[in-house]
Amino acid sequence: MYASAELTTRDGLTLHYHTWTPNEPPRALVFIVHGIGEHGLRYDHVGRAMAQAGYLVIAPDHRGHGRSGGPRTFFASFDQPVADLRQLYEQFVRQHRGLPVFLYGHSMGSGIALKYALAYQSELRGLILTGTVITLGEGQPAVSLAAVRLLGPRLPMLRLVPSLPTDTLSTDAATVRAYEADPLVDHQRLRVGMVHQLIELGRDIRSKAHRLAIPLLVMHGEDDQLTPISGAHFIHREASTSDKTLRTYPGLRHELVNERGREAIIQEMIDWLNKH
Repeated sequence: MYASAELTTRDGLTLHYHTWTPNEPPRALVFIVHGIGEHGLRYDHVGRAMAQAGYLVIAPDHRGHGRSGGPRTFFASFDQPVADLRQLYEQFVRQHRGLPVFLYGHSMGSGIALKYALAYQSELRGLILTGTVITLGEGQPAVSLAAVRLLGPRLPMLRLVPSLPTDTLSTDAATVRAYEADPLVDHQRLRVGMVHQLIELGRDIRSKAHRLAIPLLVMHGEDDQLTPISGAHFIHREASTSDKTLRTYPGLRHELVNERGREAIIQEMIDWLNKH
């Protein structure tokens, strides 16, 4: 069963979130952490599939995204979405004490999920990542990176960085059309402060990746032009857990759960959850 609700963050913003509840008592909680400019309801098909498999799924719209409050597509710090996720986690864990908890983070959400996991991994059963963002900037022109480093801290709200063409999201044309028509997606240029923070977040996570000791499933499209696949290989290689799996997909792009063959990819996630 799908529902949506809101909570007030500790600094006074309205945070909108989505839930998918199984018909039977849930076997575990799964938090979906979405990417930049999008929102949690884009994962409706993922939430429904996981709920059908017995999982209670929770997907917030990050502050500044979807129906949540705050400046559009902007965080003053990545501590903010981590704190929001923590507040949502505490709410649901109070209601469902004793259930295992998993995180699934995509793209920017993979960075948020990794930052959260590194802080609270003793409370998590496992982590799923797609479109891992931790090597963002790799292969980009030095002059572009220098501009981001210069302007990011000084003019963080400036919408300067062009988004890549929407067909880089998926090889499925219907998915691309739906994304382009979605009024809750931010279709404008990215704020330079967000891009700067994402690059810095990736650098910080790479320095701490060896501390990651929980079960890990890393999935990445081999034709992903938005987030370098090197990030997936890095986190898989460096994580200290012995329970880690890397899956890459030839010919597929950034949004694996919106790609051709998405049902099989989502089922892989569910099979992994079932084993843990």
